[in-house]
Order: sequence, then C-alpha cells, then structure tokens
Amino acid sequence: MTLTKILRRLLEAPPALIVVSVIVFGLARLAGGSPIDTLVGPEATAELRERLSQEYGLDQPLPLQYLAWLTHVLRGDLGRSVLTGQPVLTEVAVRFPPTLLLATLAMLLGLAGGLPLGIASARWRDRWPDHLTRIGSSLAMGIPSFVLGLVLILVVGLQLRLLPTSGAPAFGAGFFAALPYYILPVITLGLWRVASISRLFRSTLLDVMNETYLDVARAKGLSERDVLIRHAARNALIPIVTIVAIDYAYLLGGVVIVEAIFGISGVGTLLLSAVARRDFPLIQGVLLAVSVAFVTFNLVADLLYTVIDPRSRGR
Repeated sequence: MTLTKILRRLLEAPPALIVVSVIVFGLARLAGGSPIDTLVGPEATAELRERLSQEYGLDQPLPLQYLAWLTHVLRGDLGRSVLTGQPVLTEVAVRFPPTLLLATLAMLLGLAGGLPLGIASARWRDRWPDHLTRIGSSLAMGIPSFVLGLVLILVVGLQLRLLPTSGAPAFGAGFFAALPYYILPVITLGLWRVASISRLFRSTLLDVMNETYLDVARAKGLSERDVLIRHAARNALIPIVTIVAIDYAYLLGGVVIVEAIFGISGVGTLLLSAVARRDFPLIQGVLLAVSVAFVTFNLVADLLYTVIDPRSRGR
C-alpha cells in the first residue's frame, strides 16, 4: 500500500464519521419520549416543560438540533447529560476503561486460544485433533453469552466459590485488584471468539496451503510444520486482522448484557441506563464513541495489511 493510498484511506474517515453522526443522532431519537419526561415527571406543568425544552434545545426542529450538536462535537464538546448535568465526555471517559479492559482481555483470549487450535486443526485435518476442535467450536458458538455467563456464575461463583461474580472495584483501584472480577466475564465473551477465530484460521490455512509457492518451500526441504507455521500462517493471518479489528469494535459497544450480568460499570451499562432515561446527549455520546472506535479499528486493519502481507504495498 503506497503513501498515497494510505492518505486516501485517512481522508475517507471524516466523511464516514459524518454519516455515522447522522445515524447516531437518529438512533438516539428512536428511544422515544423525551428526557424532560424523566427529568420532571408526569406532574410537571406545561410551562416548566417548555422552559426546559428551550434550555436543552429540544424545541428546535431535528435538523437544527443535529447541526447544533455536530458543531459542539467538532469542538470536542459532547454536551451534558440532561439528568446528571455532567459532561458527556467525562462520563464516557470514566466508563470506557472497564469496557476497554473487558474487550481487550476477551480478544486476547480469543487469539491465544483460536490461533493454536486453528493451526492444529489444519495440520491434522480430518484426524482427531481436527474433529475435536470443530465439535468444540460448534458447541461454543451455539451457547448464547448470557447463558454461559449465568452458568459460570452459578457453578464457579456460587457453588465452587472460586471467583467473584459481581462488584468489580473502581478502575482506579488497579489492574490486579480488578482482575479476579473480570475472569468470568472474559471467559463469557472470549469463548465464542476462540471458536470463531479457530474455525476461520483453519479455513484460511487450508486455502493457503494449496498455493504453489508452498510447493517451492517443500521442495527446498522444509518440513510440513515449518511450511505451515513460517509461510502459510503469515498469509492466513490477513483475514484474521480484519475480523479482530471489526469484532474488537463490536465488543466495545456490545458488552451490555455481560456487563449487566457481572455488575461491571462500563460503557454498555451506561448506554443501557441512558436509553432507559431518554438521556439524548448521553446516548449520542456513547454511540459516537463506539462508532469512532469502529471506524478507527477498520482503518488500523487496512494499514496492518502492509505489515502482514508485503504484496499489498504495491496495490
């Protein structure tokens, strides 16, 4: 990938984010109702409702509300929560580290388990390691995350009492103090990723192993193990980069249920409470942060192609 194409990818990001901002603004309104209803209750007078609507700009047409919000966003101001009065950026920043830690550990578990299993499954294709891996991955991908989480809580947490199941300390308490509280949620999220990465890596490895350049490596006397790990695995990692980048962004915004089950105060639970309270600025702030992460990780995945596959540098 040449410098010109890298710059072109970078220039494509702002228009994509503008489109995302329109979608985010619209999704917040799909929650229905108004934060004023939650703020003052059903007994409030019409005059009070009108005054608060004017104060928060909710009396303006939607296009004007969007332009006002976008103008503030471009200045780095995501607004203030209607109910708490706190800056949205501050609330998101406080809640983002626990979600980031949970998503990162789950993805690392997926890679640490999925890549070796994919290699073993491809190397011993149609033999017992392959059969065990494929059966295990099918079972893991068939269990909903909330079901797995509840089973882990009941068995590991309540019956065996090996690990805590809720009440994770504040993120500032330190990594090792919080780590025991994250083990079960990480397994809950990571097991599916171990299964999906192993299946994808197996499939791509088997496709790559049929390439003619690997026949040349074999002709040079390299063992099948060296051919698989040193040559085939490198090129088979290319689709893995895309999956990891996209799935990581999904994880950042899609851990609502797991955070709620295990009592982790992350972005997911923040979004859930914001939707329940019709807190439009907070909903928009959380969705925008997740969307920016999604676009960013896709861009990073494109740029990583140049590291993993040197052939892409000239494309």
